[in-house]
Amino acid sequence: VEIRYRASDGETFSEPINSESGSSNFTLTVDPEKTSYTIQLTPVSIYGDRGSVYTQEVTKTATTTTPEGFVKAMGAIITGPIMWKERCSSEVFSKGKTVEIGDLFVCDHETTQAEYEKYCGYATVAPTEEYGKGPNYPVYYVSWNDAFVYCNLRSMAEGLTPVYSMNGETDPRKWEGILETDGKYCFQFTYDFESAYNFNSEVISDILDQWDNMHFDHEANGYRLPTEAEWEYLACGGNGLTGELTLYSGSNTCRDVDYFDCSLHEVRGKNPNELNIYDMTGNVEEYCMKGYDPYPPDGETSCYTRGGGWDMNPGTWINVRIYMAHICEGRKDLGFRVVRNW
Repeated sequence: VEIRYRASDGETFSEPINSESGSSNFTLTVDPEKTSYTIQLTPVSIYGDRGSVYTQEVTKTATTTTPEGFVKAMGAIITGPIMWKERCSSEVFSKGKTVEIGDLFVCDHETTQAEYEKYCGYATVAPTEEYGKGPNYPVYYVSWNDAFVYCNLRSMAEGLTPVYSMNGETDPRKWEGILETDGKYCFQFTYDFESAYNFNSEVISDILDQWDNMHFDHEANGYRLPTEAEWEYLACGGNGLTGELTLYSGSNTCRDVDYFDCSLHEVRGKNPNELNIYDMTGNVEEYCMKGYDPYPPDGETSCYTRGGGWDMNPGTWINVRIYMAHICEGRKDLGFRVVRNW
């Protein structure tokens, strides 16, 4: 007896069925972005003299491939306090607090200008030769808002589920306050110290209110900023924080991992940390998602940066948090890196 099945993607597969046990093995093409899933196989035609018609539910486990330029980081449940040589303590992994970190794909470098400019532009000031301009330099002069735009546009381009949504809309080209120039998109009211743009004007107050209520889909597989808890866990080398906790990401000696010379450099120029992640100390400060809880709530307007930047905070310890009072600030030493759930 042979039963021909059609899977959910419309392809048809034929396999012989054992007439005694009614079982069969199937080889199907799976979605590489999913670790496990269920496919419903429905018979579309039956050959032979066996008349029973049925559907068979099959669970497959897929092999997940680490994207190029990313590392795979296993999560853990961490109970504080976490201390570094008794000189400083963590606000994320504090005394009596238990934090669960999920499994992540983590970009091993800060988002570069080439990566950013594939989808996004600049609202006021673009990177210049004065501070560092080129495809392998970290992107800067971008706002926290711009990072959301980049993450969703890249997710959409790669067939992933976007993480961020405004009023139910995940396509950032349709969000309020978006500027389009030559097919590139960004948030049009980015503040920077050079131009001193007044982003608190009444003209944009309603737009900022909508950005304040941006929704985060924590289950989506698209690109996003790390939470502070994730960032600190990754900077410490991950692996359940069972190794030595160093003051800087990958070393107790700042110059091993940070240029410490008050100038911007191309990514991956210094030593990586234990997870083979670069520049989590120095180069540009890195935006994180709101608050330092593992799953920050919607509607919280404050955010923090981590890692220190070449202009303001070289040699910054892992535990240091820099408060960002405004959601659309941009600086010459401020960028971001992205992560994905897996």
